[in-house]
Amino acid sequence: MVESLQARGVELGTVHLLSSYAAVNYPEYAYDYARLGILMFGVKSSPADYLREDLQPMPVMTLKARITSVREIGPGETVSYGRIFRAERPTKVASVSIGYADGIPRCLSGGKLRAIVRGQYAQGIGRICMDQLMLDVTGIEDVRVGDEVVFIGRQGDCVIYAEELAENAGTITNELFSRLGARVEGRCFRQEA
Repeated sequence: MVESLQARGVELGTVHLLSSYAAVNYPEYAYDYARLGILMFGVKSSPADYLREDLQPMPVMTLKARITSVREIGPGETVSYGRIFRAERPTKVASVSIGYADGIPRCLSGGKLRAIVRGQYAQGIGRICMDQLMLDVTGIEDVRVGDEVVFIGRQGDCVIYAEELAENAGTITNELFSRLGARVEGRCFRQEA
């Protein structure tokens, strides 16, 4: 189309046709600008997305929150709205200061969410609330109020990729990142080479 219009003498001005994937997969169509989006975060929209080049995106974002309470519950006791989690054994539950108003999809309630606490994976339990969610931290030693919880990123040898979180929520990373609200404090750090 661009060539056809130029052949007719149409002055196009600034031309850009390429998004993140197009810039990587079709560099021969580069014009004045490219609109790099999701790849700027070092992630793909979904794990199955095709990149023609042998490109390994490097994630640049971490999503973390803090534990606000730790409690022990017994068999038969329930957690959160609707009582959708019922303990089958003595369970240590950590409440975390993040919820759907901050961008964690509510559809990840009922065990579809995992996080990293003290370098170990912890399973989400109960229903995700507006301002908090709960994790089963049974078996994780020394969990305390104030401990950092990672939902996207790395802690110790454990890692959770944004693509995993988005896929479990039935969406793409673009939407997941767009959900992160003003209540999520953003900080930018620069890694020196």
